Amino acid sequence: MRKNSSFFEKFKNDKEFKKLCKEADQWLDIAIKIAKAREEKNVSQKKLAKLIGTNQSVISRIETGQENFSMKKLFKIAAALGKKVELKLT
Repeated sequence: MRKNSSFFEKFKNDKEFKKLCKEADQWLDIAIKIAKAREEKNVSQKKLAKLIGTNQSVISRIETGQENFSMKKLFKIAAALGKKVELKLT
């Protein structure tokens, strides 16, 4: 068995691990939606960054799920891309 396989086997039933994986999945879903919306509008990361008052590296980190960001920043991004944020709690 490979190292990674045994690692996941060890934690696959761990509740905290599952919770963290679910949170990461939700952040990545948002990141992908931001990237797709930006690409649909033919806006570069650099241009989007300028529109919301940040730099390109922050946009890159957001789109790859490496940056935690506030709701305020999410609303700025959405507005800059002509989108709106809809929040659904389930």
